Amino acid sequence: MWAVSWSVKISKLCNLRCRYCYEWNELANPARISFSDWAKILVAARRYHALQMEHFVEPGRTILYWHGGEPLLLPADYFEAVVRLEREIWGGEPLARREFTNFLQTNLYSLTEEKLNLLDREKFEMPAGPGYLFFWGRCPSPAHAEQTKRDL
Repeated sequence: MWAVSWSVKISKLCNLRCRYCYEWNELANPARISFSDWAKILVAARRYHALQMEHFVEPGRTILYWHGGEPLLLPADYFEAVVRLEREIWGGEPLARREFTNFLQTNLYSLTEEKLNLLDREKFEMPAGPGYLFFWGRCPSPAHAEQTKRDL
């Protein structure tokens, strides 16, 4: 199965101030992608997916990475509106077949029950960042845990 990933920096707003962050001066900026820009991104992804389907025998997958900042700082209704756009632009079948998937890059520090339910209902996948690994005690080694502490 082939896959194409789209990384979308939806906002620079972040609740952490990690030393390694290259967006340091922008982390308090609450600006976010407009819904008209979301629509353009989703239409482009859908068109590219269709072109890829013409060239490959096996089914494929388009993965949309919600990147930030910290996407979970945005209100739940923002997520809901984008998901509605996805349904309009992609249609129900590609979403049901998981041809199109949302991945949410997050540190999980601002995850609420409401957003967790929304993400679960809409089948968002969440590869968590180093803050999450340290926070939940799942660092692969003591050295990695210490480096994560210093970075955060």
